[in-house]
This record gives sequence, C-alpha cells and structure tokens, in this order.
Amino acid sequence: MAEYIEREAVLDILASKNAPWDAYVKVSQLRFADVVPVVHGKWVYDENGMDWNIPAWRCSECDAVHPALPTFCGKEKLHLFVGSKFCPNCGARMDG
Repeated sequence: MAEYIEREAVLDILASKNAPWDAYVKVSQLRFADVVPVVHGKWVYDENGMDWNIPAWRCSECDAVHPALPTFCGKEKLHLFVGSKFCPNCGARMDG
C-alpha cells in the first residue's frame, strides 16, 4: 500500500535544514494525490432509532440512521441486519 506525506511538511523540513534550492523546487513540482483519511465505524442498534419507536441502526461516527430496518425472528428478537460496508451519510468504513 502506498504511503502519503504532506508536501508542505516536506518543504518546511527542507527549508529548516537549508537544503539545496533544486531539492526544494523538485519537491514543489511533484504530482500530488487527493487523499482522504479513512474513518472506521460500526452500526449500532438503537431500539428507538426512528419515529414511532421503530428500531434502527445508527452510524457510530455521524449518528445517521441507516435506511434498512432490522428483521426480528421469533420471541428472541434476534436482530438480523445486512448492513452496508460504508455509511451512506459520512462514508465511514463499517469494520469497527
């Protein structure tokens, strides 16, 4: 997996170490990647997640309610949920 660093941090280090000007220019001209940090969350069961006390699953990161309702099996109220791997609201990866 590729690792990413902030260009400004490298330029600050080069400036503080009195690096040669050509190194500073070369780092400044490097192509950049548009990188977003990965947020990890999990689906949390909420007994009163929706109106009229209907249970639902909430994102642990943004508190958004998942549109898919849980299924109850018998008297045990076994919660069956085939949730998505990502929150549709904040994009958190649901592997927490």
